[in-house]
Amino acid sequence: MHRRPAHAFRRRPATQAPDEFAQGNQVVKARQFICSAIVLALISPIAHADMSEVKQDIKRDSKEAAHKTGEAARSFGHATASAAKTVGHGIAHVSREGWDATKRTTKRIFHKNDSGEGAQKSD
Repeated sequence: MHRRPAHAFRRRPATQAPDEFAQGNQVVKARQFICSAIVLALISPIAHADMSEVKQDIKRDSKEAAHKTGEAARSFGHATASAAKTVGHGIAHVSREGWDATKRTTKRIFHKNDSGEGAQKSD
């Protein structure tokens, strides 16, 4: 008698049964999930280090910007004070010259009518 090989007796369905297909699909999904979790676990420290570096860069840039803004405000304040001082000195000088000119003119006008001696002596 001729013997058949063992695989010849097995029945192979033309398509998989829905239960077998669902079970195989769940295994694939579980493998994908596990692989994704492992990849994320390996990448997480790298991403955390990168975020820490970004955070420090932002902090450093903010400090530099605040420092430059403070310096600019201080320079503006000094410039404004210097300009106000210069204007104040200019006004005082012009006022003094105006007062002196008024005083000289007043003396000239009112001392002209006086005797010649008083006008000449007061100058």
